[in-house]
Amino acid sequence: MPLALAPGLLLLLLLASGARGALVVSVPSSRVQTQPGSDVLLGCHFSLGVPVELMELVVQWKLGNSLVAEFDNVASYRRPGASLSQEGLQVGNASLLLPRVGGTDAGLYTCVVIVPPSRESRQVELRVEVPPHVSVWGTEVRAGEQNLVTCNVSNFYPGSVSVTWLRDGLVVGGSKTAPSQLGPTGLYSTTSILPLVPSIPEASVSYACHVQHVALGAPIQEAFRLSVLFPTSSELLAWVLLGISLGLLLLLLARVVYRGCNISMSKIHRGQCGPEGSIIVLWCEVEGRLRATDQLAWARLRPGKEPGRPGELSEPLLKGESEQYQISTWRCPLRLGRERLMSCLIICSAGSVHGPFSCTFQPGTAGRRVQERHITLSSAQGVTPDTDLSSCL
Repeated sequence: MPLALAPGLLLLLLLASGARGALVVSVPSSRVQTQPGSDVLLGCHFSLGVPVELMELVVQWKLGNSLVAEFDNVASYRRPGASLSQEGLQVGNASLLLPRVGGTDAGLYTCVVIVPPSRESRQVELRVEVPPHVSVWGTEVRAGEQNLVTCNVSNFYPGSVSVTWLRDGLVVGGSKTAPSQLGPTGLYSTTSILPLVPSIPEASVSYACHVQHVALGAPIQEAFRLSVLFPTSSELLAWVLLGISLGLLLLLLARVVYRGCNISMSKIHRGQCGPEGSIIVLWCEVEGRLRATDQLAWARLRPGKEPGRPGELSEPLLKGESEQYQISTWRCPLRLGRERLMSCLIICSAGSVHGPFSCTFQPGTAGRRVQERHITLSSAQGVTPDTDLSSCL
C-alpha cells in the first residue's frame, strides 16, 4: 500500500530535488538605437524562481544566424570585444556588451537561455544610425541672374541619403547633389545645389529642401522663400538703356551669319558659404552654339608652375582629391539656338586650399578655339568673394 508522507517531509524532499518554476527570458521591448563608435549593452534577463548553477546554464547570442557570444561553462566570443558578465549570469543577467559598434553590428539579435530541460529565447533589434541635420543657404537672390541655393545635410549615418528640391510641393529638376563624405567623427555629410534664375514673382513661391534617411521617422523638409532683390531706379534705367542697345545690336546681328565658333567664356566667379566660410564655390560659364561634346574642365596648377598655353596645366582635379573637390556641370538653352554651359567647383575643407585654379573650355571637335580662365586663392580665410554665397552670385 502507498506510503503516506507528512506535509513537512514532502516540502523538504521538493526543496532537496531543486524544484523550479518556468524559465522566463526578457529583453527590451523596443529597438536599441545608437551612433557608430559608441558602446552598447543589449539587455537580456532570465529567471527560474530559484538560483541557477552555472554548470547547468548555457547562454547564446546570435546576430541573424551567426553566433556572436556563448557561455557554456566558459565564455567564448566570435565578435572582437564582446563580453558577458559571469557575475551577472549568476543572478540572471545575460546582457551582451558590444564596444565601438559600427554598421556591421546592426541587425536582429537573439538571446538564447538554456537550463535543461528548458530553453527560451527572445529577440532585440540594434540599429546603428544617426538622423541628419539640414540647413539651407543662399536664399537671398537677384532677379534675372544666375543664383545657387545650397542645402547642407550633415552628421548622419549610414551614408545613404536622398535630397530633392520642391517648388510649391512639386519636384524641381536641375539640382546637383555631391556624394556623401565621411567625416573625422564617423558621420557623413553632403551638399546639394539648386541653380535658379528667379523673376520678381518668385518671391511668393514656397521652396523646400526635402531629405530622406533611414534614421528619420519621416522625411525632413527645410522650407524657405526666396528673398528676391529687385533692381534700383538707376539699375532700371541702365537695363532700359541696355535693352535699347541690345535691340539695335540684334538688328545688326540679323545681317550676320552666325558661326558656331563664336563662343564667349566668363571669368571665374567665386564665393563661399558654410560655417565660417568652410566651403568655397568657384564657377564659370560659356555661351554660344555649343555641341553635345563640348565641356568645361577644372585643373589646379602644381606649386610654383605658372600658367602656360591653354591645356598645359597640371593634372585635372578629382584625381586623388575626390573627398575635397566636387564638380557639377549643367546646360541651359538660350534663344537663337544658343546654349549656356555652366560648371561649378565645390571646395570642401577650404582652410587648406591655396594656389591657382583654371577652368578650360574644351571643344569636342577640331577647328574651334580652346579658352581658359585662371583664379588664385591665397587661403580660404583670405578669399574676398565676388559675393557671399548667401546670394551665391
